[in-house]
Amino acid sequence: MYEMIRFAHQNEARFIFLDVRRSNEPAQHLYQKFGFEKAGVRKRYYSDNQEDAIIMKKVLE
Repeated sequence: MYEMIRFAHQNEARFIFLDVRRSNEPAQHLYQKFGFEKAGVRKRYYSDNQEDAIIMKKVLE
């Protein structure tokens, strides 16, 4: 995660987005510790069980 954030900064990205399963609360908490916030939902995103994905966003400064 640190490397991805560093790479994004070096390449002048303004945001990082990721998707995580709604049921994967441990991953959501981990991403929140890195500064990601919930930004939306992709309904029935995962084809194996039609589970929603939570879109998470980090603003880079």
